Parts: sequence; structure tokens; C-alpha cells
Amino acid sequence: MQRAIIISVMLLASSAAARADQVVNEVYRDLIRPHGHPRGAAVSQAALDFCYGQTGDIRGLADTAAFKQCMLGRGYRWQTTKVKGRPAPENGPDWCIAHDMMC
Repeated sequence: MQRAIIISVMLLASSAAARADQVVNEVYRDLIRPHGHPRGAAVSQAALDFCYGQTGDIRGLADTAAFKQCMLGRGYRWQTTKVKGRPAPENGPDWCIAHDMMC
């Protein structure tokens, strides 16, 4: 029941992630719930498309403050960012290639 009240939009985009084995999930709460029900997926997708177009952010990477502010203006409040998978090496992929290492 509580999950029905706190509606989240999960953004799962791995195609443009910094690494192929890394997935960034952004969780937004729907602030506008007509009659207590979540808005449809088409509405949330339209909000995402609009904000990506406005901010120039890249799908699959962590959302910027400007993107989060845009989503808030469309009725979705950012809650958390979850990154799954292996993080990029601290020295970057070029360092791994130059040192003939598997990173």
C-alpha cells in the first residue's frame, strides 16, 4: 500500500552508461497523483524527453541539478541515484590501455 502511495519512476538506461557493465537508476517521486493513482508511463516518458531536450543531459548517466529541477517543474521530485555494476577505474580507461591492464 505504501508503495502505491510513493510512486517512483525508474530510469533504467544502460546504453549510454560510462561503462557497458554499469547501470545508473534515477528514482523520482510523482508529486501529482490524480485520485491517488500514478500518472501513466507515457506522461512520465514525456517529462523525461522534455527535460533531456532542455538540459542536454545524456541518458544513462547521473542526472544533473538542472535536469532534476526541470523534472520538479513537471511534477517529479528526485529521490535517489543508484549505480549498479563495476565503477570506472580511478585513473580512467586510457590509463588501463596504456599500462596493458584489464580494468
